[in-house]
This record gives sequence, C-alpha cells and structure tokens, in this order.
Amino acid sequence: MIGFIPDIPGLATQHFPAWRKAVAGSDVPFALTRRIFAAAIGKSLRGCEGENYFDEFITLPGREIPIRIYPQHDGEHTVVYFHGGGCVSGNLDTHHGFCLAMRNLLGATVLSVHCRRAPENPHPAQVGDALEAIRYASSCSGLLPESPKGLILAGDSAGGFVAFRSALAISEVLRIRGLLLFYPALEPDYSKPSFTLHAQAPGLTLETLRQYWDALLGYDHAVRDRLALTAADLRHLPPTAVVVAEQDPLRDDGATLVRLLDQLGKPAACLIATGATHGFCRVVQQDAGAMAWVEAGISEFRRLLT
Repeated sequence: MIGFIPDIPGLATQHFPAWRKAVAGSDVPFALTRRIFAAAIGKSLRGCEGENYFDEFITLPGREIPIRIYPQHDGEHTVVYFHGGGCVSGNLDTHHGFCLAMRNLLGATVLSVHCRRAPENPHPAQVGDALEAIRYASSCSGLLPESPKGLILAGDSAGGFVAFRSALAISEVLRIRGLLLFYPALEPDYSKPSFTLHAQAPGLTLETLRQYWDALLGYDHAVRDRLALTAADLRHLPPTAVVVAEQDPLRDDGATLVRLLDQLGKPAACLIATGATHGFCRVVQQDAGAMAWVEAGISEFRRLLT
C-alpha cells in the first residue's frame, strides 16, 4: 500500500506508549491530537537533516505567521505551500520532507506556511493567513530569491483547500502561475461516490473528515453552502494539476474540480495515484511509491505550465 500512514492513535502507541490511554477514546482534544501528531511524525520521519532551509515569521498586528523558506537561488518560481492536517493539526515539521521534494523536483523556492488552526480559529482565518503569505512572497522580500516566472500555490489535503480558496480570492488581482493540489479537501459535501466507497480507508476515514470540517466550519449551513464547487467561481483559476489518492474518501473532490475546469476550457489535469492512500506526500522520503506519484504529479504540472 503506497504512502500508508497509521492513524494518530497508532502512531502514539508505537512511539509513545504512555499516551496509549490518552488516545484510546473517540473524543481526543484537538490540542492533544496536535501534540501527538507532530511528535510522532517527527520521530518516525528521519533523513532530512543538513538540508538548506530556515524559519521565519510574517509579522502582523496581533499575530505572527510561522513560515519556513527552502531557497532555490536559480529557480524560476516560488511555491507558496500550505500543509495538511485537517486545519486542526500539522505544522512546518510534519510536511518538511515533502517541501524538500517539491523544491528539488520543481527547481523552485518553497515557502511553507503554517496558518492558524481550528477550532480556535475557524474559517476563513486560514485563508486570511494564506493571503498574507502570498502577498509576502509577491513582494520580493530580501529573504526570498527572485522568481522571474512568478508564484505557484500548492497544498495537500486541508492545505489544498487553503491554496484553492486563496487562488479564488486573489487570482483576479495577482497573477498566479499555477495551482498544484494533492488529495485536496475542497467542499463539505459527502455525496460523491468516493465518500461511501472509501469511508473506512486507511490514512483518512469519513468520520475523521467530518470532524475536521465541523471544527473548521461549525454547523452554519450557509457557510457550508457558500463553499460548494461551481464552475462560475473558477473562471480566473490558473493552470491546475490535482493528484488524488485512489483509496481516499476525498478522491472525487479533486476529480470534480478538474472536470469543472475542463468544462470551462481551462488547463487542468487530474492524476489518480493507484494503490495510494490519503497523506502519502508526508512519507516521500521513506516510501519510493509515494515519491513516484509525487514525481508524476509534478511532471504533469510542469507540462501544464509550458
């Protein structure tokens, strides 16, 4: 099985046996989930030491946005990347290996962004942070190498949602060169076939997905309705490549987006990573199959940009 990552309780009991009781119940506080997820992933993923990167903050009134910069001094693009984790967990460390892979495969500077998390900061706080990071990247900060061909927005899972919503919000006023999404969560609509077919898939279950959307959006149906995918909203999107995992309840979200873009005649491509599960990007440094699908997705994305 490509890119399989055990669920958070599994990681916790493997690396931190003392936490077994804490994660045994179904109602695990998000704060504890974050701690377990970050610590377990950080302990299980090794081999990325010695790479060229540095941490910084985008400072704003009342808050700071943590970022990690992976410079590529002869690169043509800057990738502004948003990590997964349901918008409730994940951080700059949990997706570090994937950012290294993107820099190497795209030959681009990568700016990884850690947005505010739900439920303490519900939608659209994450998109607000993302837009600040995009403006920061577009301002040609002295910390970032010049990228003559512009910005690429990228994200995986919930980070794909943030990248997608940010592209919708900013593409009319700022030229975005491309949009690269891996198994994105795009709308809180569970009627697509993959949500039933892969409801108990390893890596992400439908029940966990529901919890993430509830934490991010609350229970206001008007908010949820405004997030529905419609072709009319997509007219200004840049060339878009989507890579979805075959064994993932979110598989049909990405496929639906690309189908709508095709109807508009927009450059778009959807690649189904056969045998892969949700979250495979996080293990590209350890799993050759996961790396192969990331390479294939980025190759397809590069084709769209030519």
